[in-house]
Amino acid sequence: MKSDKYQDQVCLLDNNVHYRISDVFYMKGTLSKENNINDAISHVLSRPQEYSETLLFKYLKNKNKDSDLEAFGACVKDILSSKNVPYPSNNELTVHMRLGDIMSDHNNVDIEKSKAIEPQIARWVGYNNRRKNINFRYYNKFYERHDIPKKIDTVNVVTALHFGGHEKSGLCTYDEDAIKNSFKVLNSFEKQTISSGLKFKITSNKDPDIDFCLLCLSKNFVLSRSGLSELADLVRESLFPKDQLFTIGINHNA
Repeated sequence: MKSDKYQDQVCLLDNNVHYRISDVFYMKGTLSKENNINDAISHVLSRPQEYSETLLFKYLKNKNKDSDLEAFGACVKDILSSKNVPYPSNNELTVHMRLGDIMSDHNNVDIEKSKAIEPQIARWVGYNNRRKNINFRYYNKFYERHDIPKKIDTVNVVTALHFGGHEKSGLCTYDEDAIKNSFKVLNSFEKQTISSGLKFKITSNKDPDIDFCLLCLSKNFVLSRSGLSELADLVRESLFPKDQLFTIGINHNA
């Protein structure tokens, strides 16, 4: 498989240290202590010329408490209108794939040296390797393990190559192995989808608000193992009656 098959279709979000939608909403992150989250918040709020029309900026300006779902949902509705986010068809299955840094083999990281900088490093690498393996297993033989509604004729994979950037340790920075592994998962899933008689397409935007809001609008939704998917699922449940929703949530023991 040639990795360049997807390079023009999947956006690279490199060194995305500050614009972390779910981390800021939940006030937590895999490598983040509270002060790191506060750094991200300060970065966004101190740059209105760059962020004033973004979901995260609007939420931070309007929230009354941490994890304020009511305020967040209102901001999502504002973004849906201002950025003209398209509504997925009822015959479309939206599949979120968290790709990028979590697919790294960590060959570019000196674990022992990094532990001196960030004590959580070794634990995080182990956790991240489990996430990578879960991604490979979760999307493998997908249609054999899940019953898809008969109305579905198109599968839309919403994804990006996300690298969170942790420059001191070398973790979450741009990594060719992570790109290669990400495209392996995507390529395998595309082949399975087409073999199942379904149309396949990819949605990937440089503006993460658009992709996130598209997840929120998806009545037929496959979550990834990520806080972003979980948050999108909460929002969509506030937008639509539950009996209109079809959902597959990632099995952490898959």
